[in-house]
Amino acid sequence: MRLAVFDIETTALEGSYGRMLCACLKFLDEKTIRVVEARTANNERKALQQLEKHLSDAHVIITWNGRQFDWRFMNQRRMVHNLKPLPKMMHIDWLHVQKHHCRSRGHRQMFVAQDLGCKVNKFEPGAAAWVAAETGNAKAFNDIVRHCRQDVLQLEELHWKLIGLLVRVHH
Repeated sequence: MRLAVFDIETTALEGSYGRMLCACLKFLDEKTIRVVEARTANNERKALQQLEKHLSDAHVIITWNGRQFDWRFMNQRRMVHNLKPLPKMMHIDWLHVQKHHCRSRGHRQMFVAQDLGCKVNKFEPGAAAWVAAETGNAKAFNDIVRHCRQDVLQLEELHWKLIGLLVRVHH
């Protein structure tokens, strides 16, 4: 069974008017991070199709808030481009699991990772980078991709720290 850690970065929180900038996917049994980029709005349809091919190699996807955001956003964008929604997959959404089984200072991935002593720190490019990346600024776009890659690496580390929450014995 192949598990893949997955994250996307977008220009907005709603798929009706925002678009995907990039997505990163890393299989737990690989060192390589697969990166899909949509540097322009014209590239988004092709990027969504490429991402679907990468996701089809996974049996389970691992996300942080992926059920509420990433998966729904991608399906909206796919329908905007006259593509079928993504097929249903087994999904571990660590935000959902952590939120219901732990009590931390917040539910952002970054806070939980800090609280649990993760070694991978996220690079935060700042709000202006998303606007600049959308308008074609190459440095800002590369910063967004860097952020996405680090999200995936940090989430992979969190996965191994939180895995015990999936196996619980009740007395």
